[in-house]
Amino acid sequence: MQRFKLNYLLSAMTIAYASAAIAETDVFYYDLSTGRTTFDNRVTGAGGSVSTDKLTGLVGGTDTWARSAFTITTPTNRNVNQYFLNSSVADNDGFGIQMTAATLGTNTPGTLSASGMSFTFNNAVNAFAVELGDWATCCYPTALYISFDDGTPILVGSASSSADNPGFIDGKTTFIGAIDDSGTFTKVTFWGEAQSGDVLYGGGVIRWALLRIGALSGNLVTESVLGLNNSNALGAAKIIDENPNLANLFGGITNQQSLSDAATQTLPLLQSNYTQALKTSLNEINNIVESRQLGASSGDLFEVDKNFWFKPFASWASQDDKQGISGYDANTYGIVAGLDREFANDIRLGVALSYARSDVDGNSRVARHSVDVDTYRLSFYGNKYLNTGTNVFFQADIGRHDNQGKRQIAFTNSIARADFDSWSSHIGAGAAHPIALSEKVTFTPSLRADYTHIRDESYREKGAGLLNLDVDSNESEAFVLSIDGKLSKDIAENASVYINGGVDYDLINDDSRINAAFAGAPTASFRTDGIKQKPWGGHVGVGVVGAVTENLTVTAGLSAEFKEGYDNKTASAKFNWNF
Repeated sequence: MQRFKLNYLLSAMTIAYASAAIAETDVFYYDLSTGRTTFDNRVTGAGGSVSTDKLTGLVGGTDTWARSAFTITTPTNRNVNQYFLNSSVADNDGFGIQMTAATLGTNTPGTLSASGMSFTFNNAVNAFAVELGDWATCCYPTALYISFDDGTPILVGSASSSADNPGFIDGKTTFIGAIDDSGTFTKVTFWGEAQSGDVLYGGGVIRWALLRIGALSGNLVTESVLGLNNSNALGAAKIIDENPNLANLFGGITNQQSLSDAATQTLPLLQSNYTQALKTSLNEINNIVESRQLGASSGDLFEVDKNFWFKPFASWASQDDKQGISGYDANTYGIVAGLDREFANDIRLGVALSYARSDVDGNSRVARHSVDVDTYRLSFYGNKYLNTGTNVFFQADIGRHDNQGKRQIAFTNSIARADFDSWSSHIGAGAAHPIALSEKVTFTPSLRADYTHIRDESYREKGAGLLNLDVDSNESEAFVLSIDGKLSKDIAENASVYINGGVDYDLINDDSRINAAFAGAPTASFRTDGIKQKPWGGHVGVGVVGAVTENLTVTAGLSAEFKEGYDNKTASAKFNWNF
């Protein structure tokens, strides 16, 4: 098809528009007969349907003309004229609305001078054409522009003489139009510019259509996620557009928001935030074992003989949406049980087993994700009291995590299911020193360092056909320094209360990301980033400790951890028997 070649009138705005957009913008600049045929064929060839309205029955002396599908507005009252009667085409009795071209470069979309007119549609469009009369008869150079929703002007035609008007010999008429497949619009503005005043008429038979986003360029999914700043889905969108089998799954979606939402539904489990959710249960177990090691300074009533203890707990974590990425809620319920004894020289060693069940649900209503995690962990721990009264402690753990995940893909009415394992290891050490503030009040500052490594095994989803994901193995690390202060007070002979608080800093602060490939495009992988966490965090807690019998001590506590946009609340009860 004939394309209008941009010439010296191509403005910097138009250049910027062309370079920034991936979507294709088609312009139409013809005589009426060729233009009508070319525009209609282009629209239908892209899967659209052309609507038309011959502007009959217009009355001059006003600035508004209401039609069944749109309303025409001009900044001042205008005259009308059946200028197209001199053309050889059929349906040439439509009216044209008189305009005077603005001085070159002075017109701005949305603030029309006397040169322009706007068409406000009842329903969205992205293809538009209008017929002109009496253009390019003087006042050269002269140019014609169209804009969608007051956006960047699209140059559709220019003339340095009457010979540059393709319809000049057909009654001094011209057909112009534009298609912008990057989005959908409800307002289209047309105007002309010239070296000096040039009268022209716009109207005749108006044409419009709504095409799929990216229908011309083939980048319909990519354009949608870019247009709505859904950058986390960009990698997946590009692969979808490049693969015909995947792109066909999106063929029936014409709305930009729906296309972007559909792209989001194809992303990996929890949009790469799974590892962060897993750390929630690991931190709970670390804290429980740590509290055991701190001994009397943590409220435990350690004796010199053996001890068996167990601690059920429940936690409720919430991660807000950040950086355009959906967060999650994670509810965890579990129990830790341990056995330890004191050896010579004030050294205590122990072993603990842990089980936790985490139910993790993504926040997104567009792409519903969930993961059920069963955690099994073995811990070794110990501590030693130095002559100064300082308590030095350590902890080492290894864990296995069974993960059952599912992603709802609404636009294909399918569910992608995942079944994979993760492995975790942890080592930590610290020191605490109790300071007696009075006979009944003790303050215990402590310093702790923890290194955690998590490895998720690779897995292949089932249930979603071409949109199943082959997900690569993934590793994540954290190295957290914590400073804590704990204040304990005896409230009875065998009972005390405590409150503690502190700050945490992750020296690694690992990014969460996953590489995956669609089953329908197995050789093309894409990366999905999770939420980038701040390295700083904090924690607080309160509790009560009491000796129920000579051999049984019970501790009940509430605690909370928090970062920017994240919090985790925990309730626990510990039962300790010495024997």
